[in-house]
Amino acid sequence: MTALESCTLSQTRRSLSALAYFLRRLLRFESAWVLHIARFEDKVTLGLALGFSGQMLDFVALRQRELGSAADGEWVTRSGRTLATFDAQADTVALTGIAAFVVGANRELGQTVAWLRTCIDPLYDQPTLWALDCVTRLLEEKSAMLATRGWHGGHCDCRLLTDDHAPAALRQQDRCPPLLDQPRRPQELQLGDAETPGPAVLVQSEAGQRQLVHYIYSEIEVAAAETCARNIAEFGDGMPLQFVLDMARQCADEARHAVMAEQMLAHYGGWLGEFNYRNRIWNAYIKGESLAERLAIEQVIGEGNGLDMSAHCMDLFKQHGLDRLLRYYEFLQADEIGHCAFGNRWIRYLVDGDEQRFTDVVASAARKTGSGVPGYAPVCVETRRAAGFSEQFIAQQLLKGAAGETASRAGLPGP
Repeated sequence: MTALESCTLSQTRRSLSALAYFLRRLLRFESAWVLHIARFEDKVTLGLALGFSGQMLDFVALRQRELGSAADGEWVTRSGRTLATFDAQADTVALTGIAAFVVGANRELGQTVAWLRTCIDPLYDQPTLWALDCVTRLLEEKSAMLATRGWHGGHCDCRLLTDDHAPAALRQQDRCPPLLDQPRRPQELQLGDAETPGPAVLVQSEAGQRQLVHYIYSEIEVAAAETCARNIAEFGDGMPLQFVLDMARQCADEARHAVMAEQMLAHYGGWLGEFNYRNRIWNAYIKGESLAERLAIEQVIGEGNGLDMSAHCMDLFKQHGLDRLLRYYEFLQADEIGHCAFGNRWIRYLVDGDEQRFTDVVASAARKTGSGVPGYAPVCVETRRAAGFSEQFIAQQLLKGAAGETASRAGLPGP
Protein backbone atom coordinates (compact mmCIF):
# COMPACT_ATOMS: atom_id res chain seq x y z
CA MET A 1 0.00 0.00 0.00
CA THR A 2 1.39 3.42 -0.94
CA ALA A 3 1.14 6.63 1.06
CA LEU A 4 -1.60 7.91 -1.26
CA GLU A 5 -3.71 4.79 -0.56
CA SER A 6 -3.15 4.83 3.20
CA CYS A 7 -5.04 6.67 5.91
CA THR A 8 -4.87 10.42 5.83
CA LEU A 9 -3.76 12.17 9.00
CA SER A 10 -7.35 13.10 9.86
CA GLN A 11 -8.49 9.51 9.31
CA THR A 12 -5.76 8.20 11.59
CA ARG A 13 -6.70 10.72 14.27
CA ARG A 14 -10.33 9.66 14.05
CA SER A 15 -9.46 5.97 14.20
CA LEU A 16 -7.22 6.41 17.25
CA SER A 17 -9.93 8.50 18.87
CA ALA A 18 -12.45 5.72 18.33
CA LEU A 19 -10.04 3.24 19.95
CA ALA A 20 -9.55 5.62 22.88
CA TYR A 21 -13.29 5.93 23.43
CA PHE A 22 -13.74 2.17 23.37
CA LEU A 23 -10.88 1.58 25.81
CA ARG A 24 -11.97 4.28 28.26
CA ARG A 25 -15.52 3.00 28.27
CA LEU A 26 -14.26 -0.59 28.65
CA LEU A 27 -12.08 0.45 31.58
CA ARG A 28 -15.04 2.00 33.34
CA PHE A 29 -17.16 -1.12 32.83
CA GLU A 30 -14.40 -3.50 33.91
CA SER A 31 -13.83 -1.35 37.00
CA ALA A 32 -17.49 -1.38 38.04
CA TRP A 33 -17.71 -5.13 37.41
CA VAL A 34 -14.79 -5.90 39.73
CA LEU A 35 -17.10 -5.18 42.67
CA HIS A 36 -19.87 -7.47 41.40
CA ILE A 37 -17.78 -10.64 41.20
CA ALA A 38 -17.73 -12.75 44.36
CA ARG A 39 -15.21 -15.48 43.58
CA PHE A 40 -11.71 -14.15 44.23
CA GLU A 41 -10.12 -15.97 41.30
CA ASP A 42 -12.50 -14.28 38.85
CA LYS A 43 -12.35 -10.92 40.61
CA VAL A 44 -8.57 -11.03 40.30
CA THR A 45 -8.83 -12.04 36.63
CA LEU A 46 -10.82 -8.89 35.90
CA GLY A 47 -8.37 -6.78 37.90
CA LEU A 48 -5.52 -8.12 35.77
CA ALA A 49 -7.55 -7.53 32.59
CA LEU A 50 -8.16 -3.95 33.63
CA GLY A 51 -4.41 -3.38 33.77
CA PHE A 52 -4.01 -4.51 30.16
CA SER A 53 -6.80 -2.15 29.10
CA GLY A 54 -5.05 0.74 30.82
CA GLN A 55 -1.72 0.02 29.14
CA MET A 56 -3.37 -0.15 25.71
CA LEU A 57 -5.12 3.15 26.31
CA ASP A 58 -1.80 4.69 27.35
CA PHE A 59 -0.19 3.83 23.99
CA VAL A 60 -3.20 5.05 22.00
CA ALA A 61 -3.49 8.30 23.96
CA LEU A 62 0.22 9.02 23.62
CA ARG A 63 0.01 8.73 19.84
CA GLN A 64 -3.13 10.90 19.88
CA ARG A 65 -1.22 13.66 21.64
CA GLU A 66 1.70 13.35 19.24
CA LEU A 67 -0.69 13.80 16.32
CA GLY A 68 -2.21 16.90 17.88
CA SER A 69 -5.51 15.31 18.91
CA ALA A 70 -7.58 16.65 21.79
CA ALA A 71 -5.53 17.11 24.93
CA ASP A 72 -5.45 14.18 27.34
CA GLY A 73 -8.01 12.18 25.37
CA GLU A 74 -11.11 13.58 27.10
CA TRP A 75 -12.74 14.34 23.75
CA VAL A 76 -13.08 11.30 21.53
CA THR A 77 -15.18 10.04 18.66
CA ARG A 78 -17.34 6.98 18.80
CA SER A 79 -19.73 5.20 16.48
CA GLY A 80 -23.40 4.84 17.28
CA ARG A 81 -22.92 1.07 17.26
CA THR A 82 -20.19 1.33 19.91
CA LEU A 83 -22.37 3.53 22.10
CA ALA A 84 -25.30 1.13 21.79
CA THR A 85 -23.10 -1.88 22.55
CA PHE A 86 -21.90 -0.46 25.85
CA ASP A 87 -25.33 0.86 26.82
CA ALA A 88 -26.77 -2.61 26.28
CA GLN A 89 -24.20 -4.08 28.69
CA ALA A 90 -24.78 -1.58 31.50
CA ASP A 91 -27.25 -3.87 33.27
CA THR A 92 -25.00 -6.92 33.07
CA VAL A 93 -23.80 -8.00 36.52
CA ALA A 94 -23.62 -11.81 36.30
CA LEU A 95 -20.19 -13.38 35.89
CA THR A 96 -21.09 -15.24 32.70
CA GLY A 97 -22.18 -12.03 30.98
CA ILE A 98 -19.19 -10.07 32.27
CA ALA A 99 -16.70 -12.69 31.10
CA ALA A 100 -18.38 -13.01 27.71
CA PHE A 101 -18.23 -9.27 27.07
CA VAL A 102 -14.63 -8.83 28.26
CA VAL A 103 -13.41 -11.71 26.09
CA GLY A 104 -15.51 -10.55 23.14
CA ALA A 105 -14.35 -6.95 23.47
CA ASN A 106 -10.73 -8.08 23.43
CA ARG A 107 -11.36 -10.07 20.26
CA GLU A 108 -13.14 -7.11 18.64
CA LEU A 109 -10.24 -4.82 19.49
CA GLY A 110 -7.77 -7.32 18.05
CA GLN A 111 -9.62 -7.53 14.75
CA THR A 112 -9.97 -3.75 14.55
CA VAL A 113 -6.31 -3.07 15.29
CA ALA A 114 -5.20 -5.75 12.80
CA TRP A 115 -7.29 -4.11 10.07
CA LEU A 116 -6.14 -0.60 11.01
CA ARG A 117 -2.49 -1.64 10.77
CA THR A 118 -3.03 -2.47 7.08
CA CYS A 119 -4.23 1.10 6.50
CA ILE A 120 -1.23 2.86 8.07
CA ASP A 121 1.65 3.86 5.82
CA PRO A 122 4.86 2.38 7.29
CA LEU A 123 6.94 5.35 6.13
CA TYR A 124 4.65 8.34 6.62
CA ASP A 125 3.19 7.12 9.92
CA GLN A 126 5.62 4.64 11.40
CA PRO A 127 5.03 5.85 15.02
CA THR A 128 1.34 4.92 14.76
CA LEU A 129 2.36 1.45 13.62
CA TRP A 130 4.65 1.19 16.64
CA ALA A 131 1.79 2.17 18.93
CA LEU A 132 -0.54 -0.36 17.30
CA ASP A 133 2.16 -3.04 17.55
CA CYS A 134 2.34 -2.43 21.30
CA VAL A 135 -1.46 -2.61 21.55
CA THR A 136 -1.44 -5.86 19.56
CA ARG A 137 1.08 -7.43 21.94
CA LEU A 138 -1.01 -6.40 24.95
CA LEU A 139 -4.18 -7.76 23.33
CA GLU A 140 -2.46 -11.11 22.80
CA GLU A 141 -1.19 -11.19 26.38
CA LYS A 142 -4.60 -10.24 27.75
CA SER A 143 -6.26 -12.94 25.65
CA ALA A 144 -3.78 -15.55 26.88
CA MET A 145 -4.26 -14.49 30.50
CA LEU A 146 -8.06 -14.68 30.22
CA ALA A 147 -7.89 -18.13 28.62
CA THR A 148 -5.41 -19.43 31.19
CA ARG A 149 -7.72 -18.31 33.99
CA GLY A 150 -10.76 -19.96 32.41
CA TRP A 151 -12.47 -17.05 30.63
CA HIS A 152 -13.50 -18.17 27.14
CA GLY A 153 -16.04 -17.43 24.40
CA GLY A 154 -17.78 -14.11 24.11
CA HIS A 155 -18.91 -11.87 21.27
CA CYS A 156 -18.82 -8.11 20.80
CA ASP A 157 -19.85 -6.57 17.47
CA CYS A 158 -19.56 -2.83 18.02
CA ARG A 159 -17.83 -1.91 14.73
CA LEU A 160 -15.39 0.61 16.15
CA LEU A 161 -14.37 2.09 12.80
CA THR A 162 -17.50 2.97 10.84
CA ASP A 163 -18.76 6.05 9.03
CA ASP A 164 -21.19 7.26 11.70
CA HIS A 165 -18.59 8.59 14.14
CA ALA A 166 -19.46 11.71 16.07
CA PRO A 167 -17.56 13.73 18.70
CA ALA A 168 -18.41 12.74 22.26
CA ALA A 169 -17.17 13.54 25.74
CA LEU A 170 -17.01 10.84 28.37
CA ARG A 171 -19.38 11.95 31.10
CA GLN A 172 -20.51 10.62 34.45
CA GLN A 173 -24.07 10.22 33.15
CA ASP A 174 -22.98 7.74 30.47
CA ARG A 175 -24.47 4.37 31.31
CA CYS A 176 -22.31 2.12 33.46
CA PRO A 177 -22.92 -1.00 35.55
CA PRO A 178 -24.21 -0.08 39.02
CA LEU A 179 -21.61 0.77 41.66
CA LEU A 180 -21.75 -1.37 44.79
CA ASP A 181 -21.04 0.14 48.21
CA GLN A 182 -20.09 -3.34 49.44
CA PRO A 183 -18.22 -5.63 47.04
CA ARG A 184 -19.39 -9.21 46.80
CA ARG A 185 -17.47 -11.93 48.64
CA PRO A 186 -17.24 -15.73 48.24
CA GLN A 187 -19.35 -17.82 50.60
CA GLU A 188 -16.35 -19.54 52.14
CA LEU A 189 -15.05 -16.22 53.48
CA GLN A 190 -16.79 -15.32 56.75
CA LEU A 191 -16.80 -12.00 58.58
CA GLY A 192 -15.46 -12.00 62.13
CA ASP A 193 -14.62 -9.52 64.88
CA ALA A 194 -11.35 -10.90 66.23
CA GLU A 195 -8.22 -8.82 65.75
CA THR A 196 -5.40 -10.44 63.82
CA PRO A 197 -2.30 -10.77 66.05
CA GLY A 198 0.75 -8.70 65.20
CA PRO A 199 3.45 -9.97 62.84
CA ALA A 200 5.94 -10.61 65.65
CA VAL A 201 3.52 -13.21 67.01
CA LEU A 202 2.46 -14.67 63.66
CA VAL A 203 5.95 -15.38 62.34
CA GLN A 204 6.70 -17.75 65.22
CA SER A 205 4.57 -20.66 63.96
CA GLU A 206 3.45 -22.20 60.68
CA ALA A 207 -0.18 -21.58 61.61
CA GLY A 208 0.66 -17.94 62.28
CA GLN A 209 2.45 -17.62 58.97
CA ARG A 210 -0.64 -19.03 57.24
CA GLN A 211 -2.80 -16.51 59.07
CA LEU A 212 -0.50 -13.67 58.01
CA VAL A 213 -0.70 -14.63 54.33
CA HIS A 214 -4.46 -15.24 54.60
CA TYR A 215 -4.79 -11.73 56.04
CA ILE A 216 -2.82 -10.24 53.16
CA TYR A 217 -4.90 -12.10 50.58
CA SER A 218 -8.39 -11.72 52.01
CA GLU A 219 -8.09 -8.38 53.80
CA ILE A 220 -5.59 -6.27 51.87
CA GLU A 221 -4.79 -7.11 48.25
CA VAL A 222 -8.25 -7.89 46.88
CA ALA A 223 -9.81 -4.94 48.72
CA ALA A 224 -7.07 -2.60 47.51
CA ALA A 225 -7.78 -3.63 43.91
CA GLU A 226 -11.46 -2.91 44.52
CA THR A 227 -10.79 0.60 45.82
CA CYS A 228 -8.82 1.49 42.68
CA ALA A 229 -11.52 0.02 40.46
CA ARG A 230 -14.18 2.04 42.27
CA ASN A 231 -12.10 5.21 41.84
CA ILE A 232 -12.05 4.67 38.07
CA ALA A 233 -15.74 3.84 37.80
CA GLU A 234 -16.94 6.66 40.05
CA PHE A 235 -14.45 9.46 39.45
CA GLY A 236 -12.44 8.60 36.34
CA ASP A 237 -14.46 10.52 33.76
CA GLY A 238 -14.00 13.77 35.67
CA MET A 239 -10.24 13.41 36.10
CA PRO A 240 -7.26 13.62 33.73
CA LEU A 241 -6.54 10.49 31.75
CA GLN A 242 -3.33 9.87 33.70
CA PHE A 243 -5.38 9.38 36.87
CA VAL A 244 -7.33 6.58 35.19
CA LEU A 245 -4.10 5.01 33.97
CA ASP A 246 -2.54 5.20 37.44
CA MET A 247 -5.57 3.59 39.08
CA ALA A 248 -5.69 0.88 36.41
CA ARG A 249 -2.02 0.16 37.02
CA GLN A 250 -2.51 -0.09 40.76
CA CYS A 251 -5.61 -2.25 40.39
CA ALA A 252 -3.63 -4.69 38.25
CA ASP A 253 -0.72 -4.58 40.72
CA GLU A 254 -3.03 -5.43 43.62
CA ALA A 255 -4.63 -8.23 41.60
CA ARG A 256 -1.17 -9.61 40.86
CA HIS A 257 -0.31 -9.37 44.56
CA ALA A 258 -3.47 -11.37 45.28
CA VAL A 259 -2.28 -14.11 42.92
CA MET A 260 1.07 -14.10 44.71
CA ALA A 261 -0.69 -14.34 48.09
CA GLU A 262 -2.95 -17.15 46.86
CA GLN A 263 0.09 -19.14 45.76
CA MET A 264 1.91 -18.35 49.00
CA LEU A 265 -1.11 -19.47 51.03
CA ALA A 266 -1.17 -22.79 49.16
CA HIS A 267 2.56 -23.21 49.85
CA TYR A 268 1.90 -22.92 53.58
CA GLY A 269 -0.97 -25.41 53.36
CA GLY A 270 -3.66 -22.80 53.91
CA TRP A 271 -6.89 -22.01 52.09
CA LEU A 272 -9.25 -19.09 51.69
CA GLY A 273 -11.74 -19.14 54.55
CA GLU A 274 -9.43 -20.86 57.04
CA PHE A 275 -9.57 -17.62 59.03
CA ASN A 276 -12.25 -14.94 59.25
CA TYR A 277 -11.86 -11.49 57.79
CA ARG A 278 -13.05 -8.05 58.91
CA ASN A 279 -13.28 -6.12 55.62
CA ARG A 280 -11.38 -3.24 57.22
CA ILE A 281 -9.79 -1.87 54.06
CA TRP A 282 -13.02 -1.45 52.13
CA ASN A 283 -15.08 -0.28 55.13
CA ALA A 284 -12.51 2.43 55.79
CA TYR A 285 -12.28 3.46 52.13
CA ILE A 286 -16.01 3.92 51.62
CA LYS A 287 -16.14 6.40 54.53
CA GLY A 288 -14.36 8.93 52.33
CA GLU A 289 -16.79 11.60 51.14
CA SER A 290 -14.69 12.78 48.19
CA LEU A 291 -12.06 11.42 45.86
CA ALA A 292 -9.37 13.24 47.83
CA GLU A 293 -10.48 11.56 51.06
CA ARG A 294 -10.73 8.15 49.38
CA LEU A 295 -7.15 8.51 48.12
CA ALA A 296 -6.01 9.70 51.55
CA ILE A 297 -7.61 6.70 53.26
CA GLU A 298 -6.19 4.03 50.95
CA GLN A 299 -3.08 5.29 49.16
CA VAL A 300 -1.70 7.80 51.68
CA ILE A 301 -2.74 6.45 55.10
CA GLY A 302 -3.25 2.75 54.39
CA GLU A 303 -0.42 2.19 51.94
CA GLY A 304 1.77 4.80 53.62
CA ASN A 305 1.52 3.09 57.00
CA GLY A 306 1.94 -0.16 55.09
CA LEU A 307 5.38 0.98 53.91
CA ASP A 308 6.48 1.29 57.53
CA MET A 309 4.91 -2.04 58.49
CA SER A 310 6.48 -3.80 55.50
CA ALA A 311 9.95 -2.64 56.55
CA HIS A 312 9.26 -3.92 60.07
CA CYS A 313 7.96 -7.26 58.76
CA MET A 314 10.98 -7.75 56.51
CA ASP A 315 13.24 -7.32 59.54
CA LEU A 316 11.22 -10.02 61.33
CA PHE A 317 11.42 -12.36 58.34
CA LYS A 318 15.20 -11.98 58.23
CA GLN A 319 15.44 -12.74 61.94
CA HIS A 320 13.37 -15.93 61.58
CA GLY A 321 14.91 -17.11 58.30
CA LEU A 322 11.64 -16.76 56.37
CA ASP A 323 13.25 -16.18 52.99
CA ARG A 324 10.13 -16.91 50.94
CA LEU A 325 8.08 -14.32 52.83
CA LEU A 326 10.98 -11.86 52.66
CA ARG A 327 11.20 -12.09 48.87
CA TYR A 328 7.42 -11.72 48.64
CA TYR A 329 7.43 -8.55 50.75
CA GLU A 330 10.36 -7.02 48.88
CA PHE A 331 8.32 -7.02 45.69
CA LEU A 332 5.18 -5.84 47.49
CA GLN A 333 7.00 -2.88 48.98
CA ALA A 334 8.49 -1.88 45.63
CA ASP A 335 4.96 -1.59 44.20
CA GLU A 336 3.53 0.08 47.30
CA ILE A 337 5.98 2.96 46.96
CA GLY A 338 4.45 3.74 43.57
CA HIS A 339 0.91 3.38 44.90
CA CYS A 340 1.57 5.88 47.68
CA ALA A 341 3.02 8.21 45.08
CA PHE A 342 -0.25 8.00 43.12
CA GLY A 343 -2.17 9.11 46.20
CA ASN A 344 0.20 11.94 47.03
CA ARG A 345 0.22 13.18 43.44
CA TRP A 346 -3.53 13.19 42.89
CA ILE A 347 -4.52 14.62 46.25
CA ARG A 348 -2.13 17.48 45.57
CA TYR A 349 -3.74 17.89 42.15
CA LEU A 350 -7.17 18.08 43.79
CA VAL A 351 -6.03 20.68 46.36
CA ASP A 352 -4.07 22.75 43.81
CA GLY A 353 -0.74 21.88 45.41
CA ASP A 354 -1.61 23.52 48.74
CA GLU A 355 0.35 21.65 51.44
CA GLN A 356 -1.96 22.74 54.27
CA ARG A 357 -5.05 21.57 52.38
CA PHE A 358 -3.26 18.28 51.69
CA THR A 359 -2.58 17.86 55.41
CA ASP A 360 -6.18 18.76 56.24
CA VAL A 361 -7.54 16.14 53.83
CA VAL A 362 -5.33 13.45 55.36
CA ALA A 363 -6.30 14.53 58.89
CA SER A 364 -10.00 14.43 58.02
CA ALA A 365 -9.64 10.97 56.49
CA ALA A 366 -7.77 9.74 59.56
CA ARG A 367 -10.51 11.01 61.89
CA LYS A 368 -13.28 9.37 59.88
CA THR A 369 -11.54 6.00 59.89
CA GLY A 370 -9.93 6.12 63.33
CA SER A 371 -6.51 5.68 61.75
CA GLY A 372 -3.15 6.77 63.07
CA VAL A 373 -0.77 8.86 60.98
CA PRO A 374 1.71 7.29 61.22
CA GLY A 375 0.60 3.81 62.24
CA TYR A 376 2.14 1.45 64.77
CA ALA A 377 5.40 0.61 63.01
CA PRO A 378 8.46 2.87 63.15
CA VAL A 379 8.44 5.39 60.32
CA CYS A 380 10.62 4.36 57.38
CA VAL A 381 11.67 7.81 56.18
CA GLU A 382 13.55 6.52 53.13
CA THR A 383 10.53 4.78 51.60
CA ARG A 384 8.20 7.62 52.62
CA ARG A 385 10.37 10.05 50.66
CA ALA A 386 10.50 7.70 47.68
CA ALA A 387 6.68 7.57 47.77
CA GLY A 388 6.34 11.33 47.40
CA PHE A 389 5.68 12.41 50.98
CA SER A 390 6.95 15.97 51.39
CA GLU A 391 9.69 16.85 53.85
CA GLN A 392 7.19 19.08 55.64
CA PHE A 393 4.67 16.26 56.03
CA ILE A 394 7.34 13.82 57.19
CA ALA A 395 8.67 16.26 59.78
CA GLN A 396 5.39 17.67 61.06
CA GLN A 397 3.05 14.69 60.76
CA LEU A 398 5.13 11.50 60.77
CA LEU A 399 8.07 12.34 63.03
CA LYS A 400 6.31 14.64 65.48
CA GLY A 401 6.32 12.12 68.32
CA ALA A 402 6.08 8.51 69.35
CA ALA A 403 4.02 6.37 67.00
CA GLY A 404 2.12 4.64 69.79
CA GLU A 405 2.43 0.97 70.51
CA THR A 406 5.35 -0.86 68.98
CA ALA A 407 4.60 -2.93 65.93
CA SER A 408 5.50 -6.12 67.76
CA ARG A 409 2.58 -5.61 70.17
CA ALA A 410 0.10 -4.11 67.74
CA GLY A 411 -2.44 -5.93 65.61
CA LEU A 412 -1.96 -5.89 61.88
CA PRO A 413 -3.27 -2.52 60.68
CA GLY A 414 -5.98 -1.62 58.27
CA PRO A 415 -6.23 1.97 57.09
